Amino acid sequence: MTTYNASFFLSGIVFGLSAGFAPGPLTALVISETLRYNAVEGAKVALSPLITDLPIILFIFLALSRLAGIDGFVGAISLCGAAFIAWLGYESLRFRGADPRIDDLPPHSIRKGVIANFLNPNPYLFWFTIGAPTILEALETGLMPAFSFVLAFYGMLVGSKMVIAAAVGRS
Repeated sequence: MTTYNASFFLSGIVFGLSAGFAPGPLTALVISETLRYNAVEGAKVALSPLITDLPIILFIFLALSRLAGIDGFVGAISLCGAAFIAWLGYESLRFRGADPRIDDLPPHSIRKGVIANFLNPNPYLFWFTIGAPTILEALETGLMPAFSFVLAFYGMLVGSKMVIAAAVGRS
């Protein structure tokens, strides 16, 4: 691996770790689901970018080819995401008393993670400003540098969220 190709891999590691450990809606949901249920449910939320980001990336590549109207879309995503996070916060703060049947309630952690990530403007902004341009630059040298960037990014993003879930689960 040449130095130039290795820089894409290292960039993926750095961006993935910074996105994974950054406070935000998905991190808050990882912590919330871990505290409410267990570390496995928090880890399920951590996997949600693997489900949601492909459509986001495809949209960004399409938007990059057109560049028109992206500000309005990101603003709408931000408002929807804020409403969803406010609802999650309300649900977390609302005291319902002890429920002996709480183990009978399905957590739906993956669904919550997918919704939170789709409504979170951070993936859209990352892929629009950093991710997609980096992949396009990497593709100029070959498929492997682009693949190594994506693999390193998601390995660190999902891995760091799982570390958070494990740490919270043990605390």
